[in-house]
Amino acid sequence: MENLVKNRAFNETIIRYLERQMPDSEQVSVVITRMMGGRSWDLFGVRANWQEKGKPESDAWVFKVAPKGGILEPHDPSVEFRLLQFYKESGLPVPQPVWLEMDEATLGRPFYAMEWVEAEIPSLDDPRFEDPSEKTKYGNEFAEMLARIHSLDWQAAALDEFLPPLDASGKDPVEREITWMEEKAESMELPPTPALRALFQWLRANRPIIPNTEARLVFGDYRFDNFFWKDGKIVSLLDFEMGLIGHPMEDVAFARFLSGWAGLHGDQARHYEEA
Repeated sequence: MENLVKNRAFNETIIRYLERQMPDSEQVSVVITRMMGGRSWDLFGVRANWQEKGKPESDAWVFKVAPKGGILEPHDPSVEFRLLQFYKESGLPVPQPVWLEMDEATLGRPFYAMEWVEAEIPSLDDPRFEDPSEKTKYGNEFAEMLARIHSLDWQAAALDEFLPPLDASGKDPVEREITWMEEKAESMELPPTPALRALFQWLRANRPIIPNTEARLVFGDYRFDNFFWKDGKIVSLLDFEMGLIGHPMEDVAFARFLSGWAGLHGDQARHYEEA
């Protein structure tokens, strides 16, 4: 069942926003759905119909709105929007970014809008995966997509100007990321947490050291259920907010931890290395 947004004021606000973005539109109407998949940002599906130069038009977008509060505050949708633009321009299957709104006057919080993509997110225990050939097809696609991300030229696009670890200090990419995480934790003004301090100390002492030339664009949340699939192919990546410049094995470890049989084991790992 769709979780329809029935708040009249919110619906009218979206209509006025669409009218500003599409100045030739007339008689704009919307159906707005609160999307429950997001864990950190507020997601709204917006289906719109309107008249333009005497012809009926329609389209659908997802509005990703910065939440109130949260551990990642302050929320800056421009970072994710720019990364999404980069993925799109690089030929990866992602929703088309449409509008970025940093002025909080519209919804009380900044947001961006992107194309609404619809496809399936199969579970790892789906009956189709009882067939070894299906596991191979999906697993290899999962591995190949990660290799494509890690091969992107983030330096040419100067992604490090807006992606973490930004200007955090450190001798190598991993140390800079640890510094950035420490600074983020300190900004949260948590109560004294000896275990957290010990964790950062352990990370510094045991971090893998790679030269700056081996730093890669890290997806940051690479798992099987973070993509839309169709016929064994990834048709859209999802959740771009954890992107950073760092060690590519972060994504591999994340995938192995949260993606079960698809987590780049055995032949899938070899497929990643060869892609």
